[in-house]
Amino acid sequence: MIWAMKGKLTSNVGYAAGTAVARLLLALLAAGSAGVCSAYEDDVHQQLTFLAAKHFTRCVADSEEQALSPLQVRYVVRANVGIAQGGVFKRGFRWSYYDGGDSDGRALFGLIETRFGEQFERAVRGFEAASTDGDMLTRLGRIVHFVQEVTSPAHVVPVYTSRWWRFNVGDRFDGYRVDEDRVEELLEGACTDPLRDLDFAGLLVESAERTLGAVDSNIPGLPVTWQAFWQLPQRSGEFGEYGPAGNRFGQRAEFDCGDQRCVLLRRDPLYEEFAAAQHALAVRATAHAMLIARISHDQLPRIDSPMMVAPAPVPENSGSDVGPEALGDADSSEANQLAVPNAGG
Repeated sequence: MIWAMKGKLTSNVGYAAGTAVARLLLALLAAGSAGVCSAYEDDVHQQLTFLAAKHFTRCVADSEEQALSPLQVRYVVRANVGIAQGGVFKRGFRWSYYDGGDSDGRALFGLIETRFGEQFERAVRGFEAASTDGDMLTRLGRIVHFVQEVTSPAHVVPVYTSRWWRFNVGDRFDGYRVDEDRVEELLEGACTDPLRDLDFAGLLVESAERTLGAVDSNIPGLPVTWQAFWQLPQRSGEFGEYGPAGNRFGQRAEFDCGDQRCVLLRRDPLYEEFAAAQHALAVRATAHAMLIARISHDQLPRIDSPMMVAPAPVPENSGSDVGPEALGDADSSEANQLAVPNAGG
């Protein structure tokens, strides 16, 4: 009896160990095949954040609020881009997909966080606990990263973008060029638009909902919606899939649409306009996050209403002599009151 029990125990332990090893191997395989699960490429994140800093500066020029200094902006950009540039192994285990604010991570094999909810919440908690400007700006950069991610259709629908068997590990929209001139046009007058009184989590949800609305909107002149590229899942919490156009945003795409064949061409104006609208959404949401940071942090000055004011000319200050002191007390640093117009330079 004892030997029988010992044999059974040994068998169970061996089975458990084998299962654990199998789970680990499967997780490593999944992580390796999804090594690039972030949305926008790092240079796109950087470009969007600098554009947002310029937009924020224009919008608060005549208010009691202060813009971020050039050096402060670079702290935000560095933290934002740092996540996008994270090692393949880390990104393989922390995917960048949205799930309606769900923070349970939706673990795969018990090891892979398939949703970024918990990462976002950690960034917000870190911001709230920050005791220095440098730490606060770094946490803000991480928050901004995820706010920008939900303006990428594939990452808010979401659609699993890695297709390693096709030598494709990313969504084509995520590398689409940012047309700065067109984005600036779309943002003209946006400073006077009233903003909802949101916290960071509310801003994330609002930005994601706007992106979902864009995906479900008609492609101008065609009898289909943008779900031809990113098809929404049938049930909440699941992954969607690429539509009949496939992962070909920005490329020539030909697909069935009703009783005819729809065609979009490489660099089609329809692509250009959709991308510019999403990039403008990312810029506006990032500027809104900067405003939330300014009015919510204990060390920073507050304003009475979370609303952007009419734009005013940006001071002609190159800001080239701004030093580390710009990261000090926001009330005493003159540099904090200015942001260079060419902050992206």
